[in-house]
Amino acid sequence: PEDKAESAAAATAAFEHLNHIHPRVRWAALEVLARLLVVGLGAEALRLFSGQSALEALFCRAANDSYVRVQRRGLLVLLLLSLSAEASPLLLASGFVERLFREVLLPHASSPCEAVRSTCAQIAEGLASASNDALSESLREELAEALQCGAAAAPALDTTEAHQAALIEWPLDWQ
Repeated sequence: PEDKAESAAAATAAFEHLNHIHPRVRWAALEVLARLLVVGLGAEALRLFSGQSALEALFCRAANDSYVRVQRRGLLVLLLLSLSAEASPLLLASGFVERLFREVLLPHASSPCEAVRSTCAQIAEGLASASNDALSESLREELAEALQCGAAAAPALDTTEAHQAALIEWPLDWQ
């Protein structure tokens, strides 16, 4: 989108599809939001949309969507929001910070996947920076513990084992 009206229309359409029944539609809606944030048009579009319901839907997708791909794209949108100087105050002003930690960051931070843990840490750092380090110490400690648990649970596969685990075993009648 080239102007604010187009980006607002795209963001509105994306938010309207965050709760769609089909996971590919939910993923595409999150992709639109991510792209708007990357090009710098997302913060204005987010202000034009009703913040509470939009953030509620975004949290729901990132926290407990039935498809991991949709959850991860939701984490990406939250990361971009937390790192945006214009958009991060929206997260802080909404009163959703503790919910963001409890429902999204803490569960994902205990993931064995390094990329997911790193994203959760970056979201927390972005929020801490935007709030001038006003995040509660207990939330920071809980996040640090969850990140340690996730790192400890990470499988220690060497490259050969990782390659073998990635191979697809096709049924004999498909070969």
